[in-house]
Amino acid sequence: MREQIVSISTHETTIENGDAILVLVYKKKQDSTMTSLASLQYHIIRNTAPWEEHFEEAMKLASSRCEVVALTHTPRNLGQMNVQILWYLTSNASFSTKVKHITNEFADWETLL
Repeated sequence: MREQIVSISTHETTIENGDAILVLVYKKKQDSTMTSLASLQYHIIRNTAPWEEHFEEAMKLASSRCEVVALTHTPRNLGQMNVQILWYLTSNASFSTKVKHITNEFADWETLL
């Protein structure tokens, strides 16, 4: 599938007390087969629940009639809350979404890849 949206991620400006940053990478030119950026929707889950509960809730929504584009977490809790955002496109079709939720306590991301 060729889409206009390439990547969505969340970050912080610094390690301690940084501002939240949202990075959206997309193709400037849109052809007729691509979904418009204006069609991108999101569902925010914010509460003090553990990440595992956030993930389960997102997967329930992902199993409905939507095409998942990205699932982002805040790098740490913000204001004592965990924030997760499910980015999706609505669809008339039903999709089987497969998600790998990988964690690494040592932040050795190259090993995970």
